[in-house]
Amino acid sequence: TKRALVDLPLKENYFLNYILSGNYYSREYLPPYLRKENFNLIKSRLDRIEIITDSCESYFASLPDNYITKFNFSNIFEWMPPIDYEKLLHEAIRVGIPGGILTYRNLLVPRSRPESLKDQLIPDLELAHQLHEQDLSFIYRRYVVEKIKKG
Repeated sequence: TKRALVDLPLKENYFLNYILSGNYYSREYLPPYLRKENFNLIKSRLDRIEIITDSCESYFASLPDNYITKFNFSNIFEWMPPIDYEKLLHEAIRVGIPGGILTYRNLLVPRSRPESLKDQLIPDLELAHQLHEQDLSFIYRRYVVEKIKKG
């Protein structure tokens, strides 16, 4: 909360505005997906969205190797035991393309690539730090970015 109120720009922080007032500061400071200037771009890319109502574990098991280019795991590692977290990362590496990117944030449970995957997941600490500094959601302690290395 201190970071949100002291370090981040208040007007631009649509998360904080919505939390405190139930609304956004103004149309100028809406989240990108609600801004009028992004409507046509988003609409033109709707065919790229596939809604999956399954666990990552089950869905990944149905996929071939080298299928996914980017992963954004949103809060799922917070509730997983370390062994399940590591298993899911193994599957992400399998279904991910070489050079694929994994991103996730740490809220309460600190997670980053296990030592056993040091040759397959390469952290991008600079980009992770940059993204965390720009992150208006302010509740996360850390942003993690890792690149898949195969062969």
